[in-house]
Amino acid sequence: MPTEFAALAREWRARLAGKQYVFRWTEGRLDNGYCAECRHCCGPQPEGDAPYPMPLLPSQLRPDLAEDFHLLSPSVACLDQRGCKALTPAGCRLARSQRPPSCNLFPLILHEGALYFYQACPAVLFATLDDLLRIGESAARDLPRLYTPDELRAISAPLAPETLVHKCISLDVRVQGPDALRP
Repeated sequence: MPTEFAALAREWRARLAGKQYVFRWTEGRLDNGYCAECRHCCGPQPEGDAPYPMPLLPSQLRPDLAEDFHLLSPSVACLDQRGCKALTPAGCRLARSQRPPSCNLFPLILHEGALYFYQACPAVLFATLDDLLRIGESAARDLPRLYTPDELRAISAPLAPETLVHKCISLDVRVQGPDALRP
């Protein structure tokens, strides 16, 4: 991973030099202005990586889901070597309400009640650690207001410990609330 991280950091610095985008927690989602130009995370995933499951909420289920997503099941979209069907050269073509909750959080990742940032996102690379912590703390307060405990458990990323260690930055921040999603 260090080689991949260093290569991505060089690429983002070259492609995004002098540009500044919005990167903040707002209205219950992460507003990440880098996404439309970057598209790395929604594009084809590395060969050999397992599909990344992205559960949908019951309110998001509709008969034509397969037009927008590759599906692991009728209620779980995924990213794999094919990338996302909703990705266009201008970014995601779907309204925020149609995207899996994990897309509205990314590069913030919820895993078993704890919050992490995906380290190879240009927004994460260009933010200060204080900015990342502030975003994580805001999300930790807001997520229980926006989602039921069952929904939070459902949208929790099923990542292996080695993935968290090698690809994510732990904020040491847990979602707040009565049962706080303890595993």
